[in-house]
Amino acid sequence: MSKALVNKAGAQRVRAGHLWIYKSDVKSVEATGGIVVEVLDEASNFVGKAFYSDSSEICLRIVTTRNELVDDTFWRRRIVEAASRRSISTANAFRVVNSEADLVPSLTIDNYNGVFVVQTLSQGTDRLKETIFRIIADEFAPVAIVERNDAKVRLRESLPLANSIAFGKIPDPHFIE
Repeated sequence: MSKALVNKAGAQRVRAGHLWIYKSDVKSVEATGGIVVEVLDEASNFVGKAFYSDSSEICLRIVTTRNELVDDTFWRRRIVEAASRRSISTANAFRVVNSEADLVPSLTIDNYNGVFVVQTLSQGTDRLKETIFRIIADEFAPVAIVERNDAKVRLRESLPLANSIAFGKIPDPHFIE
């Protein structure tokens, strides 16, 4: 696995619960942008695993502080757990994944009566976009999946702006409560 070495301040912030490590706290990285790296402190102690960005000031976004495998099963579990915390039986519109609050940094998923709207706002989640779409399709049987990646913050990640239907068709009219 690729590695990132961070200074004492960066490691201490993560151990205190902060999920971001800034470029100024990174001593070295052996990785390309968008992949998950193992984060180590200056003494080579494990700090966590994080999305690495090679262009943003938010260089590392922690996805776990456990030394666990971060694969498709990991992401499926995170998305399903987040959805179970957020669904409200009387509403047909709700936030499924709320980014850092659900330990899926830079990913937002909303459900509008079966139309799932996805924002991938870092190189890491953008790289996982097809996996995320597949998980939504498998777990939630959506009517449609909309990629809503027109937020200007993506430019800080050197990512293009995009807004399209990735799956299905949006009903016309489409009602939400």
